Amino acid sequence: MASAVVLAQTCHAAYTWMVPEMYRSVTLGTTRQLLAFHRTLMDYVGTRHALGSYVRHLWIGPVQANYSICDMRAVAKDRPTEYAVSDIICACSSLRALSIINATPDVIGVFVSKIPATVETLYVGQVFRSVSWDWRGMPCYPRLRRLVTCEFCGYWSPAMYRAIISSPHLRICRRYIYSVAGLPQHVLNRFDRVTKVADTLERMEMVACLICLVADAEVEGKVRLQYEDVLKATISPDRLFIEVSPMDKKYFRNHFYTNIYNDWVRHADEV
Repeated sequence: MASAVVLAQTCHAAYTWMVPEMYRSVTLGTTRQLLAFHRTLMDYVGTRHALGSYVRHLWIGPVQANYSICDMRAVAKDRPTEYAVSDIICACSSLRALSIINATPDVIGVFVSKIPATVETLYVGQVFRSVSWDWRGMPCYPRLRRLVTCEFCGYWSPAMYRAIISSPHLRICRRYIYSVAGLPQHVLNRFDRVTKVADTLERMEMVACLICLVADAEVEGKVRLQYEDVLKATISPDRLFIEVSPMDKKYFRNHFYTNIYNDWVRHADEV
């Protein structure tokens, strides 16, 4: 990316060649970055150099463990920021991977109907049982292959489970759930049943982000053994996977979002 920026500054022809590479992957980790990128995109809307058409991977949300929590919460409560996110998603018409993290479910519900039909990988959070949007009505739903959710409760609505079961191409569903004692039993039971009837799913993954006073290897080991016993009794142990990720209690929110961003970095280029 740095090399592409340097080359783009040498001459107009080089700039034209490098622009697609410069904007292929965009990370907006703060409100300032979000609004600046929005202004840049809007300057080129309707021109033959519409920058949004070059974006393939778009992350909107916190990315570092030491970020200010309040910085991106504007996505959830600030109208100008909400409009900016909506405009950005609409302008990036050729997206393959999209992440909207750290927004409230009602705000995400405003965005989902505008997600380009080209999206195959979707990271979304926060997801609660009370989410009201129509998952199967998303333009990207028929092409969706990888879904990653960020959750603070572990509860899904029946509509969400039905959407997973009936998805025509979904291969991987990964849930990041933070808790004190591990994953609720009802979450494991329901996902076990979903794995049995969802024909296209190759992997159903759950990450238990444990909140600990300190890094406690003994606690982590006990939780791992508990999940191993659960998996032995599941219907589809070859497709259901559970991970344990301990987090310091003082900084658990920061670490929680960082875990998800690192997952994005590893997998976004797969589409």
